Amino acid sequence: MINVSTYAHYCNDFIAMILIVTCTVRWTMKYGIDLNSPAAFAILGFIKVLTGDFITGNAFSERALILLKKLESKAVESRLTYLVHFMVAPWAKPLQSTLTYLLQGYKVGMEIGDSESAMWNVSMYIINSFSCGKSLKALEADCKTYCAQMRELSQEEILYCTLPFWQGILNLMYGSENPLILSGDAIECEDAFIDKVQHEHYPRNYLHVLIFKSIMCSFYGNHELGAKLALERGDAYLKKNGTVLVMLDFFHQGISLFAMSRKTKKRKYIKRANKINATIKSWAKKGNPNVNHYIMFLGAEKAA
Repeated sequence: MINVSTYAHYCNDFIAMILIVTCTVRWTMKYGIDLNSPAAFAILGFIKVLTGDFITGNAFSERALILLKKLESKAVESRLTYLVHFMVAPWAKPLQSTLTYLLQGYKVGMEIGDSESAMWNVSMYIINSFSCGKSLKALEADCKTYCAQMRELSQEEILYCTLPFWQGILNLMYGSENPLILSGDAIECEDAFIDKVQHEHYPRNYLHVLIFKSIMCSFYGNHELGAKLALERGDAYLKKNGTVLVMLDFFHQGISLFAMSRKTKKRKYIKRANKINATIKSWAKKGNPNVNHYIMFLGAEKAA
C-alpha cells in the first residue's frame, strides 16, 4: 500500500498519495499496527511539510518512529529512516542531526537485504552532508564508495540521483576547464547523462543536474547563467519533491538573482529574488532551523 503512495508522489499524483496515506492511517487507528503503519505516518508528516506545517509534520514522523519500535521489526526500518530523516526532519530539526540516522538506516537495510532502501539512505546522507557543509574530501570518498555499491546492486535510479553530486564535488575540489559542466570522473559526459535520465523517466535526477549547476554558478560567479536557470526552473523542485534540496536550491538561486538585480535593475530578477527571500524567511518563521544563515546572506545581498 505505501509503495503505491510513494509511486503516486513521484508521478506527481498528490491526491492519490493523500488518499492512500490517510486511509492507511485511519486503518491503523481503527484496527491496529501493521508493517505499513510507520511509513504512512511518516508520509503524512511529509504531506504536512509540503503544506508548510513543519512542526506538525515532524510530530507525525516522530509518531512513525514510535510505531516502528512497537512493531519490533527491522523489515521497514531502513525505508522509514530515509522517509523521516530526509523528507521530514530537516524542516524542523538541525540538518546535522539526520546524518547518523541515515547511516544507521543504510546499515540496517544491508543487514536485512533491503538494498534499495539502504542505497536511498546513503544517497540522502550525501545530499544532507553536502547541504550542512561536510568536508568535500570526506564526501568525495563517500560518493566513490557508495556509488560503486549502487552499481554493484543494480540500483540505477539511485545511482543517477547521486552522480550529479559526486561530479559537482569533484569540480569544486579540483576544478576543470569549465567547472559549470558536470563532466569528469563521475559523469563521463553531461549531455549523455541528461539524455539518459530523461529517457529513463528519472525527472528528479535531471533536476539534480540543474540544481547543482545553479550551485556552481553561485560559487564561480556566473550569475547570469545562474539567474537564467533560476527563472527557467522556478519552483519545479519544490512542487515535485519538497525535500531538503529545496532550501539549498533556493539559496543559490537567490544569490545569482540578487547579483543580476544589482547589475541589470531588471524587474524579472528583482521580483523572483524577493519571492525567494520571502519564502526562505517564511520557512524560518514556521520553525525551520536550517535557513537562518541563508536569510542573513540574502539580506546582505539585497542590501548591497
